[in-house]
Amino acid sequence: MRLRNSLLKISPVRFIAASLPIALVQMFALALFSTAASSKALGAGQAATPPAALGDYWTSAAADMVDKIVARSASPTAVSLTIRNSSTLPDDDVARVRRALRSELRGRKIRLTSNKQGTVEVEVTLSEALTDFVWVAEIQNGDSRDVVMVTVAKPPPEMLHPSAVPLVVRKIRVYQQAVPLLDVVALPVTRIEPATSSAVEATPRLLILSLGSVSLYEKVAQGDKPPQGDFDKSGWRFKASVLFTLGHLWPRDVRARLVVRTSNQFEVYIPGGKCSGTVDPLQVQCQEGDEARPLGLVGPGSALGPLAFFTSDRNLFDGRIRREDGSEVTVSPFFAAVSVPVSGGAPKPAAASGTMSGNPVPELWLLTEPDGRAQLTNSDGAPIANIGGLGSDIVGLGTGCRGGWQILASGTGDYTEPDTLQAYEIVNHKAVEASVPVDFEGPVLALWPSPDGSEAMAITQNLKTAEYEAYRVSISCGE
Repeated sequence: MRLRNSLLKISPVRFIAASLPIALVQMFALALFSTAASSKALGAGQAATPPAALGDYWTSAAADMVDKIVARSASPTAVSLTIRNSSTLPDDDVARVRRALRSELRGRKIRLTSNKQGTVEVEVTLSEALTDFVWVAEIQNGDSRDVVMVTVAKPPPEMLHPSAVPLVVRKIRVYQQAVPLLDVVALPVTRIEPATSSAVEATPRLLILSLGSVSLYEKVAQGDKPPQGDFDKSGWRFKASVLFTLGHLWPRDVRARLVVRTSNQFEVYIPGGKCSGTVDPLQVQCQEGDEARPLGLVGPGSALGPLAFFTSDRNLFDGRIRREDGSEVTVSPFFAAVSVPVSGGAPKPAAASGTMSGNPVPELWLLTEPDGRAQLTNSDGAPIANIGGLGSDIVGLGTGCRGGWQILASGTGDYTEPDTLQAYEIVNHKAVEASVPVDFEGPVLALWPSPDGSEAMAITQNLKTAEYEAYRVSISCGE
């Protein structure tokens, strides 16, 4: 059991907080703060949080609370967090407080988990006195139990207004297979007939990128009876496959990407090389070389967008980014990157062509780095802020919700744990949670944007079945 401070060195408030059950702590806090003594935070002697714009109001108090939680729980690496509201705080602001606490924990590289075994359990109760809100956190760390408190001066009633409806991350499994899966791209359902140059509806088809092969599958109309073994487990029928090789060994954790240029042309970006291919007939030609690969939104008729150079012996980018005007900037090696709009004009798909319109100038970049950090930089690669709490895989999506653009990011676990995807927005150089996380049965191995940038394809490995699975992931504006 962790040793506590000497009884002679702790205040009566801190002694009672460390000794009484949580219900009595709350009663004590309410009685104390009902008096004129509401100008100080319990257990720290701090001034109550001053009034501020409500967007930052709960963030400051959440930072104070997390500082105390971390100090009292020996710098935990994983936390299970529970929030209880015993105050008059509206549900929308309770959700804001929850997001603020989670963001602050993630910013300190603390993994949030629902599994209480082997983690620090934190239950935060939101209560109140006459002039202040009182937040009480009970910390269970093995056999050790502690309590910390902070107070937040109540904002004017007119500031407590409903927040925006939380966004919803939706996933649909589209394909699965037993062998390692690198990328999956849905081919356009409208193609150009060469003989007449007219657009015709095509059967839905998938291009599947595996280790050393590209395969073509098509969807069959409902009611068709497939021959035994002719279909995969997701209901797609195998059509063709072509192998490709390179003259060097691939890295252990391979990352590769399929980019569809037209209904019949595609490219494969692999470590140390690039392949070009056609769908009808299915064929691929590869060449080795240090070729830059696209980072952003790439689709039929669209520009390449910013490019970056991939290391041939590792699974990350070496830090060189080539902008659309041909100039280059150099940043630290990174795992994934998205451009962050700093003003209006978030990318939206054009209805006719599927290309991007209103694409913002990438004045800011968000880069996930090998050490687990995320770095926000300007367009010249100069660091602006460190952003914590995001996993390695990120993608920027034009959704039309709120400001029109969000980041989709994986969790902070490793490849041995189930993963999540969650929507974020960059506010005041911080990643603010915009949705609840959606769970997967294993780690997210790759995350790539769709050709029009409105959704993403997530490649995962199910830890229960060992199958590799591909999911279409989108963000909707609410329930």
